[in-house]
Amino acid sequence: PKPAIDPEEIRAGFSRQLRPVHIIPFDPHLAEDGVIDVRLLAPKTALAFEEIAASVTEGFSASHIRWEA
Repeated sequence: PKPAIDPEEIRAGFSRQLRPVHIIPFDPHLAEDGVIDVRLLAPKTALAFEEIAASVTEGFSASHIRWEA
C-alpha cells in the first residue's frame, strides 16, 4: 500500500526551510513499538540514525562547550 504521506513531499517542504531531512527506513525492531535496542536495528536503519546525529552536531565546536567540575 502507498503511504498516506509522500516522504519526498515532506523532504522538499523542510528543505526549503534549510533544515536537513532524513528518511528512516522501515525496521521491524522499530515496528515492535517498545524499548529500542540499537543493536537490533538493521544496518541501514542504524546508519540513518548516525547520519541524523552527525547532522545535529554539524557546526558544533569544542570552543562552545563549557566544562564544569
